[in-house]
Amino acid sequence: MLLVEVAWLGPDGLATGGAGLALVFAVLPALLVAFARPRRVSPRLLFLIAGVCLVSLRCLVAPNWVAVLSGVASTFAIAVALRAPHTTGGPWLRSLGRSLLALPRRLTHLVASRQYVARRFPTLRGGPALLLPALLSLLFVGVFALANPFVGEALEALGALFGRIELPAAGRVVSWAFALLAALVLVRPSVVRAGRRRQSAVTEATTSQREVARNTMVALNVVFAAYLVLEAVTVAHGAPPEGMTTQAFAHRGAFWLTVALALLTLVVGALFKGPLGRDPGARATRRLALLWACQGLVLAALTYGRIALHVRASGLSDLRIVGFLGTTLVVVGVLLVIAKVHGERPLGWLLDRQADAFAIALVLYAVVPTHRLAAEANVARLMAGDDAPLMHVWAQGSEMESALTLLPLLDHDDLVIRRGVAMLLMDLRDELRRQARVATSWRQRNLLAAPVLERLEAADASLGAALGDTGRVDARRARGERTLGWPAHGAR
Repeated sequence: MLLVEVAWLGPDGLATGGAGLALVFAVLPALLVAFARPRRVSPRLLFLIAGVCLVSLRCLVAPNWVAVLSGVASTFAIAVALRAPHTTGGPWLRSLGRSLLALPRRLTHLVASRQYVARRFPTLRGGPALLLPALLSLLFVGVFALANPFVGEALEALGALFGRIELPAAGRVVSWAFALLAALVLVRPSVVRAGRRRQSAVTEATTSQREVARNTMVALNVVFAAYLVLEAVTVAHGAPPEGMTTQAFAHRGAFWLTVALALLTLVVGALFKGPLGRDPGARATRRLALLWACQGLVLAALTYGRIALHVRASGLSDLRIVGFLGTTLVVVGVLLVIAKVHGERPLGWLLDRQADAFAIALVLYAVVPTHRLAAEANVARLMAGDDAPLMHVWAQGSEMESALTLLPLLDHDDLVIRRGVAMLLMDLRDELRRQARVATSWRQRNLLAAPVLERLEAADASLGAALGDTGRVDARRARGERTLGWPAHGAR
């Protein structure tokens, strides 16, 4: 609660700026490591600590909701790893569920504190032993106040003192309650340990199981091979099918092909989780499964091709980077399937490794400046004379992370682009000025805000020259008309 009071609260109330969040995600894991008993150091624990340090730095520079979510999850994972160093994704999620379900019981124990009182004050047992003396004492103090004016004046002064004390705001009370519940979860998490998974004693599958698996693998290999030919021809053509926009082609492809790859991992994992995974008579079937997984990798490459077509048609955005990252995550899943089948590993191993891969992808997306990377690619294309990414540039001009990347566009040959970018950067500059006036505490500040505002202030003359005698309202209207006049790109 003290950490929440220092990092999030203060004289000005609740503050969720980057510096406060960074302090929470830097200090809280350090406290867990310092005071945890028992404490077990493992490579997984060191990896988690490195991840939460990256998240803390990201929050200090410019926070986002993904970074906050990653920081919370990583902190709980550290609390679990301190007690169970070999716990992986699946047991970690079960530990979180058990810890949340145990909150009412632990909160009751905290309020009651029966064992604490009984151990240190053996004579004070039960409610009457505490309540009755307090009530009788208050009764006699009241009687003495009536009998003696000095006691009465002391009580009046005490009442006036309590009258001047302001009750805490609702946001502060909620923050304290959240800190208390988080402490109960982190100090003693209900750990589900990842023990050794016992292999089934049965090492041979039945004839029926072999036939079902073999026929399934043959059929799915044929279906994938036929579709891969069609998909390769479409992507190689460099344009979507007749009657479909580039946006629909990329979005539908990235989503449904990713679903197909995810289903591939589930089918192989479930089909070979039992004796088929080790049966000497099912070696040919397992080879077919490996062939199918390899076709899945080819399908992933074609999915990258679909997203690349969309980027070439209308520029790069944060959402398209998410598409690349999601497809990469599924590719890792397919590779894990290959490792499972080839190494005859159990299904639980596959699920745990996939959970680890998802956690790594989440932290990477949280800390990598995706808006800036996308803006740099789009600005380079605009300066080279390609106007396709302009729609995304308008959105990236409002992002503090990517705004400075747009400064070269103030010298663009296109008048609408110059004025539109100048208008966006002026709006952002005014917003940063307002935030600087409101941010009276270090908790509300981000490390990136001050240098961005300083650069925009230094570019004031360039912004004014680019906007010219046109007002921001007119520049905004011209930008909208220019964007809506591009039905061929139809990109989001």
